[in-house]
Amino acid sequence: EKREQEEKLAKEKAEAEAKQKRLDEEAKKKEMEEYRKKMEEENAIAEAKANAKAEEERLAKEKEDAEAKQQQEEMENNANEAGFTIKSSSSNNTSNKKKKLSKAAKQFAGGKKIKL
Repeated sequence: EKREQEEKLAKEKAEAEAKQKRLDEEAKKKEMEEYRKKMEEENAIAEAKANAKAEEERLAKEKEDAEAKQQQEEMENNANEAGFTIKSSSSNNTSNKKKKLSKAAKQFAGGKKIKL
């Protein structure tokens, strides 16, 4: 009878431990799920902020480009009205360098004294 009672107590203890272990696992699983959800929300918020910032920068750049283009057009229009022609400073006119020097230019070239 004493042995049966010990076995019964051991069985109950094992069941209680198993139940506690299962509850702990469920609680941990729930906690991990909540943590995962929180991280997903934070990532979504961070992504939304990054997208908003990128869009804001894109719009600012578009506005800046439009203003620069408008300013360039105004300059060209003003110059055309005044009778000037605007040439791009980026294009170099190198064709002159390949031409032979004129007689007068040869006199001044190379630091030589002018022969009269």
